[in-house]
Amino acid sequence: MTDRRLMPFSGRVAHASLRGQIDAPAFSAGEPARIGAMLADLAPDPGGPRERQWLHGAAVTVIDRRDGFAFAQAVLDGACGWLPEAALAAPVPATHVVASRGTHLYRAPRSSAARSARSALAPVSRSWGKTVRWPARPMVSSPPATCGR
Repeated sequence: MTDRRLMPFSGRVAHASLRGQIDAPAFSAGEPARIGAMLADLAPDPGGPRERQWLHGAAVTVIDRRDGFAFAQAVLDGACGWLPEAALAAPVPATHVVASRGTHLYRAPRSSAARSARSALAPVSRSWGKTVRWPARPMVSSPPATCGR
């Protein structure tokens, strides 16, 4: 049996990669997006109970939309589920990589500037036009985060 949390099939629309493997009314290649909200609750059904969360900046592929909700698949680990459409944003190409689990956030683009009290990996680190793009899992077990504009 296949784990539904990893199956890119909303019940109405399946990802094109499943063509010939499952019987679905429709198939879609999906559209790239990212999580624009601080956190997005992922549910098995539109408006259903939270099973997990995606963090700000996580790259996703939107496969289906219904009644203000979107069915998406995480690019990082393939997790699938429904989330509010309002939590989605346009994809942003990465321009920087944060290779440390923690670092300082400065108030200006120079290391001699005063440090901010916030972590550089906090969602408010939109300093100098750069936005932290979070991985879809907690920082403890995640690869380096990428930063984009």
